Amino acid sequence: MQPADHLLAQLGDTGLHQQEIEAVFEGRVTWEGTAPVIPHPLVVIAFTNRSGSNYLAELMRSTGQVTGLGEALNAETVAQRCDDWGVPTFPGYFEALARRHGVPFGVKASWDQLLMLLRCRIHEMHQGLRVVHIRRRDTVGQAISREIAWQTGKWTSLTPVKAEITPRYDAARITRQIAAIQREEALFPLIFEAFDLKVTDVAYEDLVHRPMVMVRRVMEEIGHPCPDWRPAPARIGKQADATNDAFRAAYRQVLARACLGTDRESAET
Repeated sequence: MQPADHLLAQLGDTGLHQQEIEAVFEGRVTWEGTAPVIPHPLVVIAFTNRSGSNYLAELMRSTGQVTGLGEALNAETVAQRCDDWGVPTFPGYFEALARRHGVPFGVKASWDQLLMLLRCRIHEMHQGLRVVHIRRRDTVGQAISREIAWQTGKWTSLTPVKAEITPRYDAARITRQIAAIQREEALFPLIFEAFDLKVTDVAYEDLVHRPMVMVRRVMEEIGHPCPDWRPAPARIGKQADATNDAFRAAYRQVLARACLGTDRESAET
């Protein structure tokens, strides 16, 4: 299968979260109504892991204009909440979220979770859909950060861990992380195009260097302007440290050898 065909085939895949959520609700996952029942748009942060989505969510919540913006679409979270709340359907989950938040709320979504929302017509329950897509320009840095997080289990500076783990450098695993990021990011614009979605794009690097400007722009574009908002000190701290720098230096040598063809020459002699 050619890469282009593979991308289109992936769009038809059913992600693990959707599979598990369908099982939890015994297939009762699609909104069957004809008019919105939630009086505000659903805000979605479209993300790949370690793209800065948690930082963006914290800043957006601090404006007081929107709440939520967590990983409310993870199957385990959905199952536990709906069991606790006595909610029998996936659309009912969003009605329960709306009642509990009382103000416009949002969720984070990977590419397959975004597809799940669209397939299940969850956005049609709301008065519209607002998508904010955050990504990192520095793919290598993101891949290294992802690999360290997978090894340590520490996905944010606030994530509790049972024991500190010293991550181990593995060039092959970093390469696989880069490929995964590129594949996931390639799918987002195809989904946006398929459903003709208006999307607000945010680069993590811009958000870090100009948080006030970027968040004000985001909030304006999704219909919740906050012209007087200023960022307070963030609860979520930067995690990159000397380990990230060491991994990058080592991986840069791998890339250089690949670019110069020296790895291939060594294998052929």
